[in-house]
Amino acid sequence: MPLEQVAELEDGRGLALVEACADVWGWQPLSREGNRGKVVWCELAAA
Repeated sequence: MPLEQVAELEDGRGLALVEACADVWGWQPLSREGNRGKVVWCELAAA
């Protein structure tokens, strides 16, 4: 979904912002010991 459309939503903007700013990014689920959720990581270029 384009960032312009995501900006109007009340939630779910986090990954769109990461994708828009990061050079490389990814995620993986947390499933150890019954935990739910995910880890999101990104690499940003030095300015």
